[in-house]
Parts: sequence; C-alpha cells; structure tokens
Amino acid sequence: MKASHSLLISLATAAGALFVSSCVPQSGGMRTGSALGSGHGDVDFQEDIRPLLERKCLECHNSRINHGGLILETRALAFRPRRPGGPVIVPGNPEASPLYTVIHLPEELSNAMPPTRHRLSREDVQMVHDWIKADADWPSGEEGKLYPPAEKYPYPPDSHPALRG
Repeated sequence: MKASHSLLISLATAAGALFVSSCVPQSGGMRTGSALGSGHGDVDFQEDIRPLLERKCLECHNSRINHGGLILETRALAFRPRRPGGPVIVPGNPEASPLYTVIHLPEELSNAMPPTRHRLSREDVQMVHDWIKADADWPSGEEGKLYPPAEKYPYPPDSHPALRG
C-alpha cells in the first residue's frame, strides 16, 4: 500500500510538471493534430515540445517554484532520477514515463495533471507520447534551456519587492 501511494505521488508530481497551465493561449505556430502526421515521431523539440513545456509546465516546475521538487528547465534536470522511482521522462517508453502517465489520466482522478481545469488537448497528449516514444530528443546546454512565461516572473530572482527589507 505504501509503495502504491508513493507511486501515485510520483506520478502526480511528474504530471504537474507538464500540465499545470498558465492560462496563456496556445501559440499559433505550434503544430497540432493533423500537422503531426500519423503520430509516429514527427515531433520536434524546439517547435512542439519546448513551447508546450514552457506554456503548461514551467509556471510550477522551475528553479524558483518547483512543486514536488520537479524542475523542467533543462534536460539534465528533467531526466535526472527522482525519489521515489526514476526519471519522469523515460526515452522510448511513454508508458513508463510518469510525465506522460499523469497527463493522460482522466481529469476526475486526483492525481491527473494539471490539477486545474486547464487540460492538454488530445493532440498535445499524443504529441508528448510520440516525442517520448521517439527517444525524447532534448538538446543540452543553452539550446535546450526552457524559460517560464515572462509575465509570470516580472522580477529577477531575489529582487521581488516583498523580499526587500
């Protein structure tokens, strides 16, 4: 029972990473549904996954706010092993990737992500599945660094007026 509870917490944490929405409308430049073709690896990190993660996940899973200890700003942070269990993204295996598992759950389940009414579209969930299935290509270094929505963080780290003495 305890292991099952830990797995649910791990899954909920991972899902929150991907699908806590920021209420920012979907960008017109993102490919969806039919533009992804047959759903077999046509997903590009820079065009598809990066904007999705920045828009839907980084509000709550960044270096300033990291619900569940999950930070998705870089490949190294997103793919690192976590406690309990392993990484939230398992390249080549979406079903073993908690990130995919929790975004794919029905919204009425308490561990489904995002924990708000802002769910991913079926096309976006399929896109994440296909990206992970195709080995979850994510560049390292500056090229692969993600940034939370600027309007959510108007102040540089440690400079918010509430932190000033």
